[in-house]
Amino acid sequence: MKEASTHYQWKTSSWTPRAKKHAGAKPSAAAADVEGQSADTPAATLGEMELASKAKATQDQLLMLALPHHMDVFAGKPQVEEGLAGKFKCIKGAMTPIIGTTWQMQDKLPGIEWHSTAGADLDELLTADILEQARLDVKSVPPVAPDPYAFGKALGRLARIALITDQLGDKETSKEAADALGPYLAPWLDGENPDALLYDTAWGGVVSKRGLEDEMEDFGNGWYNDHHFHYGYFIYGAAVAIKYDPSFYTQYRRQLELLVADIANTQTNSDLFPFARHKDMYDFHSWASGLFPQSNGKSQESISEAINAYYAVHLYGVATKNDALRDWGRVLAQMELRAGHTYWQMPSGTPIYDSNFASNKMAGVVGALDVICNTWFGDKFEYIHAINMMPFTPITEALLRPPFVAEEYPVLARALAHAINFHLTLARALAHGDGVAQEWLGFVYMDQAIVDPNQSWADLLSLRIFDSGNSLTNGLYWSATRPKHDIAFAKAPAASSNGAKCSANAACAAHALVGECCPTSQGVMLNCCS
Repeated sequence: MKEASTHYQWKTSSWTPRAKKHAGAKPSAAAADVEGQSADTPAATLGEMELASKAKATQDQLLMLALPHHMDVFAGKPQVEEGLAGKFKCIKGAMTPIIGTTWQMQDKLPGIEWHSTAGADLDELLTADILEQARLDVKSVPPVAPDPYAFGKALGRLARIALITDQLGDKETSKEAADALGPYLAPWLDGENPDALLYDTAWGGVVSKRGLEDEMEDFGNGWYNDHHFHYGYFIYGAAVAIKYDPSFYTQYRRQLELLVADIANTQTNSDLFPFARHKDMYDFHSWASGLFPQSNGKSQESISEAINAYYAVHLYGVATKNDALRDWGRVLAQMELRAGHTYWQMPSGTPIYDSNFASNKMAGVVGALDVICNTWFGDKFEYIHAINMMPFTPITEALLRPPFVAEEYPVLARALAHAINFHLTLARALAHGDGVAQEWLGFVYMDQAIVDPNQSWADLLSLRIFDSGNSLTNGLYWSATRPKHDIAFAKAPAASSNGAKCSANAACAAHALVGECCPTSQGVMLNCCS
């Protein structure tokens, strides 16, 4: 049998001389210079990045390959080696050959701080319903989980309630939530909790005690997995605590800034922490993987939690009046947003992936050598999409843009329709063991709010359980602050009629809904109403 060898031979072609022209210039070192430049308004602030490479002395010009996201943010027109254009591809798409030792890139930074910009203009009845729920939620799901990830998520949930109620005018509930943040954080910062945070001198980082003792504990925290996810929630909660009580910063400044430096160190010559630990200055996104070897290279599952981490760093800078850290957090967040829009989200016509793969609309995990529609904990569609949306905070507005969600949400909804009557409840599906966990549906319905906030509001009210980092308060606030939210609320009568009861409507009763459905106490007619 004749062995085919054409796949393994370098074949001379018309562009070979072009490539040889640059062969003598080899990069020997590289550096990234990143900064945020404030303009007249936060929304107009720009982030600038310069990637510089040193080449060994040669007459040849250095040739390097740019990824698609680089081409979107070059400041000015880069010098492209046209003779080699279209000749190089990788897992992230076509690579453009750029001549020169310095790349200058510029991007617009998000202008989002503590609140959604729409929250101040909410209808009075909407506001009243959200605040009524917040007074219940502030007393539930306390952040007492023993591991840093679960604790951090619950802390972030409480911080959201503090901010939402403050913006909507309930200072008492806001104070109740904000005042609790510091005491919940204190045992972690004082090293008094069982899974204490320790400084690891071997690799230079803050790790959990259990994670250090067992590499599989705390999602691999001791081996530096997911630090930006875990500590991003801590930093978010701390930023909110400091916003309302600056003395918390005075008391815990040293510990908090070690946490910040663990994931967002600004110093390139630090003896304690690496520079921006997880961030890849070339790919723009972070790698969540730590010290674990992986055959497909490093990877990251939740682009949204990475964005949240750097958004938290930004807010921490705002709260502590550290302008340099404020801008650094925004730059890191925007880099992550740029990568998320390019490599995780897959709108129609994306040049990155083939159309069959892109029909899923959301990549689950982006690795150095592969991209998959899956997660580390399962391949359900709601996992793949929601893990790259959560947590829903004001910065989520910059990640989940309406044109993309208009394509993505219907795909997600159709994928889940086999298990549930999508616009009602999970009770029937859960009863048969083939449903979507309500914790995940909370995020799905919040995604829905971007394109159909009215239905989202009603669907969120049908849920009884939310993820430990989420709440009905957060869901209703998110839904109400989306454009096109126009539910017409009428003042509820003193006593509801029996006809409003879920039990009085066969379709609602069949789905195990209880209370009032037709309409709900908020005035919403559910789809099960006859």
